[in-house]
Amino acid sequence: MFCGELRRVNRMTVEEMTQITLSHWKMNYPEKIKKIKQVMGKEKGEEWIMRQAVECAKMTRSEMNTIKIGTQMTEEEAWAESRSLFCMTEAPDPEEPEWEEDPEVAKRRHEQYKEELNMTPEELMKQEEEYRKMEPSLFR
Repeated sequence: MFCGELRRVNRMTVEEMTQITLSHWKMNYPEKIKKIKQVMGKEKGEEWIMRQAVECAKMTRSEMNTIKIGTQMTEEEAWAESRSLFCMTEAPDPEEPEWEEDPEVAKRRHEQYKEELNMTPEELMKQEEEYRKMEPSLFR
């Protein structure tokens, strides 16, 4: 570390990212936040906004972890690279439908993802070829 250089050693938490997201939305989209609370009621609206911010923070944390694995970036560099994907965006609309994945489907998808991380490039290519045979319309 160079003299005068400040580096954050600790990993950024989902809670910190959630607070940054909420602050961003409240500062840059106050009308939208106010509308959400009017439409849903103050308490329910605040809960909904918090839930959305937490989910954005979780997706950002996941993206940061992926970036760091593939590039050897620092925590700060990964945050700078990924924050605009989910956290530093426009506040969400309550009219947008919320999509909830079946927990069993999510578990299977997660297990498959873990398996794919351990595959060699040749195994991944073979798997892709099998998928192409099963569903050719997805690969057009």
